[in-house]
Amino acid sequence: MKEPSQRRSKKPPRARATSKRWSHVQDMHRLYQQGSTLEEVGEEFGITRERVRQLFRQAGLDTRSTGETAALKHAADRLRAEEVVEVFKRTKTVTSVSAELEIPKSTVTKILYEELGLSEYREIAWRPQKKRYADEELVDFLTQASAACSGPLSTEHYKAFARARHTRDGRPLPTDQTYVKRFGSWRGALLAAGLNANPPSAVAGKLRFDKQQCAQSISELQRTLGRAPTAEEYERHARDSQGSLPSLATIRNRFDTWNNALRCAQLSAGRG
Repeated sequence: MKEPSQRRSKKPPRARATSKRWSHVQDMHRLYQQGSTLEEVGEEFGITRERVRQLFRQAGLDTRSTGETAALKHAADRLRAEEVVEVFKRTKTVTSVSAELEIPKSTVTKILYEELGLSEYREIAWRPQKKRYADEELVDFLTQASAACSGPLSTEHYKAFARARHTRDGRPLPTDQTYVKRFGSWRGALLAAGLNANPPSAVAGKLRFDKQQCAQSISELQRTLGRAPTAEEYERHARDSQGSLPSLATIRNRFDTWNNALRCAQLSAGRG
């Protein structure tokens, strides 16, 4: 009689191989269910994408469509929205966020549009650009516009003067917003040009919209839509109000992030 150590396993070699293979396929499918694509599973286990699909099919395991996989990955990435915004504010570029967080650039861009809105995204994004107008040119344009009107030069007077006018090399005259960005304010631009400016407004530096008013503005839009609005949707809504509602930039200034503003708005609505 053979010693116990010499006894054969009860399972034949083919059965043992099949059992090991099934366990292997289960490990692969578990990774797939967590959101990995067939290609990513194949890279992890050293086989091709099509071989992964074949093994799943032979084992009777379901696979997702490309669209379903993309939706699953996007949902997982959306959970990192605040992290995406934080890294974007620090690095200023979508490429840097994508590389640091290992999230596709298209997904990063979509998250930033939803969280920040287009205007704030553009303000933060770093784009090395040569100034289109030198400071001396801006001052000269203001001087010309001022000579064409009586009294302090207002933005409306300047817009009327700049409309349809061009520089000698064909550039349109800068908008009033160019002056605000370059000199900090319209009044600052006039003073830089040595022109008379109206005295500062009595409400200058005071908060026009407090946190409660900002939260109420979001809550009203939320009731209209029947769901929480995205930052981009609120930005359009505020723009259409022509100044009667706080801007998206004001809301982010009050609450730091759009998600914080949404949470506050939902609490405010609950108390109402």
